[in-house]
Amino acid sequence: MIRLAALAGLLALAACNKAPDPAASASARDIDAGMRKAVDDTDAARSEATTPARPLAAPEPTSK
Repeated sequence: MIRLAALAGLLALAACNKAPDPAASASARDIDAGMRKAVDDTDAARSEATTPARPLAAPEPTSK
């Protein structure tokens, strides 16, 4: 009886550790979409970093 209870406990413990990993079950389409988004975000950040800064306020006129 004790052996049966121990075996059932071990089987229950093993079943709990077999939960699917969400990253492992991602489809190829999900992975491709994530890669495209990462590339788009990187390209946007790179273009923003290389764009010259605009002045915060309009320059005051020098001629009076």
